[in-house]
Amino acid sequence: MRTRNWLVLGVALAALVSVPAIAQASTDAPPQHAAHEHAKFPMTAAEFKTKVDARTTKARAEMEKQAATLPADKARELRAEFDRGLVRVNQEVTRVGADGKVTKEEAKEVRKVAREAHIGRVGHHRGHHRAEGKDGGK
Repeated sequence: MRTRNWLVLGVALAALVSVPAIAQASTDAPPQHAAHEHAKFPMTAAEFKTKVDARTTKARAEMEKQAATLPADKARELRAEFDRGLVRVNQEVTRVGADGKVTKEEAKEVRKVAREAHIGRVGHHRGHHRAEGKDGGK
């Protein structure tokens, strides 16, 4: 069950983290990617918040999909953990956007907080299951 929780949080973080990842995209993208709009930095704090909110909405949807497969107490725990991480991410977004502009470096700071909070990171295990072995420690 614990692995599922981390799996759901991993998906949520991946969705949230991809916003700042857009900032790292090369401006000389191949023609097949020319239609995709890349983030331009510095951007306004409102625009950055909108992008983060959109990713957060997707991450929450993925988390809820996973929570639906869990027992009620585990689902409640998963939602609470997601919300705690989301609070930290939103605080960081507010901090970096305080001056009205968000730079590429500030976007990376938000991504770092999102990764630490495990928002949107499904499938990224931290290795805690390795000590148990394949048979679950039996």
